[in-house]
Amino acid sequence: ARLWDDGVINPADTRNILIHTFKIIKNNSNAIIKSPVFRMWFEIMIQEGPWKLYLMMVFAMVIWGLSWTNAKILGFYADAPLITFWRFVIASICFFFVVIVREPLRIPAKVIPIIIINSIFMVLYNFFYFKGTQIGLAGTGGVLVTTLNPILTSIFSSLFKYDTLPRKDWAGLFI
Repeated sequence: ARLWDDGVINPADTRNILIHTFKIIKNNSNAIIKSPVFRMWFEIMIQEGPWKLYLMMVFAMVIWGLSWTNAKILGFYADAPLITFWRFVIASICFFFVVIVREPLRIPAKVIPIIIINSIFMVLYNFFYFKGTQIGLAGTGGVLVTTLNPILTSIFSSLFKYDTLPRKDWAGLFI
């Protein structure tokens, strides 16, 4: 059975789902994994131990953290709409190659309005990301976004899915 799921994971369950996924991969050493990303995780978790995975995660976080200062520097050379445009062009070209490697993408008609709304918010986020780094402090933006993203995602996902968060989750969000 395929374990690929394109659904939305409740942010509060992310850690448990990742642990469960890694246990499945670790216990199934004969698994045939076609996706290059899953194949990479499989190799790291089975053959080389978790320390390399941790180093890769730290490296990814450092690169993400540097994106804020890089956006600040890039803001001196171009306006936010132009940078946003080129960011989406480059991401689309890269994503094209991911899509052709993977099996055909089937999008149900009922989710197209959600995709359009999400696209609008992604463009707005990127525009304000670049505009904010042009006129504000990159470090402050990085701290605010990393702090507010999980909080707002949890609140909005509980509101839109009509699913109430347990009290301990609300306490964690408040803290």
